[in-house]
Amino acid sequence: MNASKPAERAASWRLVDRMAAYANEFTGVIDSAFGTDYISDEQLLVIATLATQPRATVVALSELSGLERGQVLRFLRDLTARGLVAAQRSTVDRRKREYLLTDAGREAADRAANGLERFFATSASLAEEIVRLTAVGAAPGRSSGAAASLVPLAWELAAEVARTGQQLSEAIASRLGNARAERIGGRRIIALLVITSHDACRPSTLVSDLGISPAGATYMIDTLESQGLAQRVRGIDADRRAIHIVATAEGIAAATAVRDALEDITPALHRQFTRLLTATVAASA
Repeated sequence: MNASKPAERAASWRLVDRMAAYANEFTGVIDSAFGTDYISDEQLLVIATLATQPRATVVALSELSGLERGQVLRFLRDLTARGLVAAQRSTVDRRKREYLLTDAGREAADRAANGLERFFATSASLAEEIVRLTAVGAAPGRSSGAAASLVPLAWELAAEVARTGQQLSEAIASRLGNARAERIGGRRIIALLVITSHDACRPSTLVSDLGISPAGATYMIDTLESQGLAQRVRGIDADRRAIHIVATAEGIAAATAVRDALEDITPALHRQFTRLLTATVAASA
């Protein structure tokens, strides 16, 4: 085994873990302002478009977000029911309906922009770690220039983060297929990457590496076993009673696909988080 491989495998799960932590906090800002529930990258792009443009059609929002038109319409209807979005006839073509934020929607967008500014500032160390983990082989990031405040840039930066998330999801799905990619969502893929980064992974390894409780590790292992991605085995080392967690062939294939996807978009991740970090430092100077 190449001596660099264990370090590379460890870096891959740390990168996914740091990105997941960033995404959880990032989407939490939007969820808090708009009352959504763990908003997707695509839904965030819909809101970002409405927050930065006077109005938009379902067709335009579909093209900008990557959602199917029916999905966009269902999301808009949910926002409309909560008084955040309204529909109007187009002034150009009366046959078309355009959607815009209501006053309440504008207030939510302003709260989100201010919340994003605070988030980008407080998450700078997390962004810096992602920049470091994606530095190898990445093209240099470009400075966004000085800014007195991140609020004017908040939605632009948020949209870029969402598009980067889309790139990673698409890269994984292109290798595994949508159904298999959905099975390894959330912390399951991080746990699987941890398991495949150790020659001998015990339940306690998941506890220490993922920062979860022993009960949480047991639940995670049960979930991976039920999906055929990992299994418990005994007798791997001198302690014949010790339980180790080993990835199945399907689990190894999934972990490999995620690592390959990460390698493909590492330059994009590096540029995106370098820009976020540069903008945050410039705004706080």
